[in-house]
Amino acid sequence: MYHHFESLDDVRLAALQSLIDDFLFLGDNENQFSTLEAYLVHVGDQTFNAMGSKPVEMKALMAFVQLAMFEPAFGESMKTLTQSSLQRYADAIRYLFPSLSDGNVSVIVQIIDAHFGGSMIHWYLLDDPEQCRKNWRFLCRMICNSLKQGVL
Repeated sequence: MYHHFESLDDVRLAALQSLIDDFLFLGDNENQFSTLEAYLVHVGDQTFNAMGSKPVEMKALMAFVQLAMFEPAFGESMKTLTQSSLQRYADAIRYLFPSLSDGNVSVIVQIIDAHFGGSMIHWYLLDDPEQCRKNWRFLCRMICNSLKQGVL
């Protein structure tokens, strides 16, 4: 391995980059949704399907998230992944639902990100995938109801 990489950190950074490249391009045609709730449910289904079909990769991604909190080189890569992912969600939401304010879009995107980080813990450590899916759908309804009531 050291013929291709100078250090163990280089191997780990290459593995992280491979994960980033894989997960940045998860996605279907996001122009097909008529409601925000339908889009959010789709985002959840897409994420949960990846959690079910690619458990090693998703767990590795979570391990890199933890490493990124302590290692600056990994922190920059994770920051890039996170920003790209959040921007993708924000762009899709703005395109599909242009009447939402930038503030509402930002809140929704941060809720999406925070929820899936916690869901991965529940999915893999508490072995509760179906509850994670139910919780996501419930949260989608809460977000949409909050928007309708002007609370968000």
